[in-house]
Amino acid sequence: MSGSADPLAAHPVAILAGRGNLPVEGVKRALASGRPVVVVAVVPGVAVELARLATVYREIPFQRWQDVVNCLQFSGVTSCYFLGKIEKRDALFQGACWDERGRRVMATTPLHSDDILLAAFADDLASVGVELRPQAELLADLLAPPGVWTGEELAEAERRDIAYGYRLARVVADLDVGQTVVVKDGAVVAVEAIEGTDACLLRGAQLAGAGAVAVKVAGGSQDPRFDLPTVGPDTLTILKECRYRILAVEVGRTLVLERDSLVAAARAAGVKLVGWPLPGEGAGT
Repeated sequence: MSGSADPLAAHPVAILAGRGNLPVEGVKRALASGRPVVVVAVVPGVAVELARLATVYREIPFQRWQDVVNCLQFSGVTSCYFLGKIEKRDALFQGACWDERGRRVMATTPLHSDDILLAAFADDLASVGVELRPQAELLADLLAPPGVWTGEELAEAERRDIAYGYRLARVVADLDVGQTVVVKDGAVVAVEAIEGTDACLLRGAQLAGAGAVAVKVAGGSQDPRFDLPTVGPDTLTILKECRYRILAVEVGRTLVLERDSLVAAARAAGVKLVGWPLPGEGAGT
């Protein structure tokens, strides 16, 4: 009987935590599996609940990469997850000063896009016996389902804007530029780049005014181990304040936080939430 037990069950699982509520959801699910959870906050401003929930909690800046690795090894971690907002500007800009191990990892790739950088750090973890696991493995119940979650019918013009935005967003995401575009009446208003989704939504609203359509997707070559698109209450706050008409996200490849309360708040705010493509139809071209 003991020979059939999961050999990983005795080892803690680690979460390298960025900003937002996603790491909190990950910790809760990991704890429910019966394994200890080591949380390393690698950027400032992480959710305060993490310190209370985690079995072990440490705050170690991403740039002190050797210390991050040492913490995981000392804790006996063999698998971990990147969860939360760990943006490229956290690592490369704002006067970042890397330790020797971090500089060596970054030197392995001449391209400093988010996915390529994080993949290089994942390879470095693998070299010391720590496997970076796909986010959806831990958070499968949070993946976006198809349909209009808020219950309303979509007008034909709304469908056209979503389909158009979806096609463009896929191109932009596949180029590793960003994940979000803003469309209104068949015109592209804003495209996400290094500033992130929230800033893109704010800029789109400034240019389009009320009634814009936002579409958020994952890139076709996006590494499932990190940076799945995520929407939640913070996203809805911006949509409401900026008077967006629709937010459409990619089915099965977007994480949705607190979906029930999110849908209720969206209905009250007059914002339609859509998992795209809808059942029975293509993505649209």
